[in-house]
Amino acid sequence: MKCRRPIRAATVRERCRVRAATVRERRRKRRTGEELSIMSLKTALGIWLLMLAAAAGCAGVAARPEEPFAAGVAAVDITPPVGYRMSGYFYERLSTGVADPLRAKALVLRQGGERIALVFCDLIGVPATVSGPARRLASEKTGIPAANILVAATHTHTGPLYDGVLRQRFHDEAVSRHGRDPQEAVDYPAELISKIVQAVVQADAAARPARLAAGAAEQPGLAFNRRFHMKDGSVRFNPGPLNPDIVRPAGPVDTEMG
Repeated sequence: MKCRRPIRAATVRERCRVRAATVRERRRKRRTGEELSIMSLKTALGIWLLMLAAAAGCAGVAARPEEPFAAGVAAVDITPPVGYRMSGYFYERLSTGVADPLRAKALVLRQGGERIALVFCDLIGVPATVSGPARRLASEKTGIPAANILVAATHTHTGPLYDGVLRQRFHDEAVSRHGRDPQEAVDYPAELISKIVQAVVQADAAARPARLAAGAAEQPGLAFNRRFHMKDGSVRFNPGPLNPDIVRPAGPVDTEMG
């Protein structure tokens, strides 16, 4: 049996010093990421509020009978065929069935000469290569300015993987193995664009007199923090809910829904 040479104390101290510096750098990057995320969220909320204000106007304007407020909704199924790649994973995973259909849900708000459309898709994300053409075509069909049409995703992890780096990686692997990618039998991005447009057109046609209101409620336990301070001084992502080395969550959780 070979014996390992004893590690010198100086070597141990050096390793500890390097590790501590690495932890500090990781924490700095995480703080920067959090600040950027908060800024992005504030920017998105600001844009939404401006768009809603443009559609609904102030209370005095909404009260004018010549400028009634109206809203229309529609939902279009955007579920890909069974066997399509699923997003939200770092390995290739194909769908084996449908538990709930995925939808593009559109809301059109109008008042006076102003109209906006908000479309929420049950997808992990919506790239500009989809949202751009969808907004342009929806504008052509409804007259709603493309700048007033917002297309967003609910960040559904079990939705289709139809764009991005992982999709390209799995596509390249399929071509390397089989000479082609079987997933290309379905042009999902093109179908998605068409269905987003369809949802906006249907919601616009369904607009009826409405009253704009807002509400909120507390729902503890729905959201949770996935970053935790650990006993060894590190901050870990998803260390496990029953991990005995957890000290506390790395930040607060917003329990309000509205």
